[in-house]
Amino acid sequence: LEGLAHSDKDARVLLHVEPLQPLRPPAASRPDSWLRVLHLNPATYFASVLSEAHAVVLCGGTMQPFEDLRQQLFTNLPPGRLRTAAYGHIVP
Repeated sequence: LEGLAHSDKDARVLLHVEPLQPLRPPAASRPDSWLRVLHLNPATYFASVLSEAHAVVLCGGTMQPFEDLRQQLFTNLPPGRLRTAAYGHIVP
């Protein structure tokens, strides 16, 4: 529910409702209906992590090009506060 409290430009709500199936009991009449919240702006949620943490380590196998990720997540970080390291493929 926290994701729904942010600006509407940061997320989208998707709702899919299956039609009623009259021969089934009410609880099972819409088994494939769903509600999803898609977060479009990760910086909205990541900003609180950056403001409270002494250090943040991001590790991943497909974080290149990193410049895009830096622009999205670290927009308010002062220059010189971000250190990066990249390593070659470690699995032979």
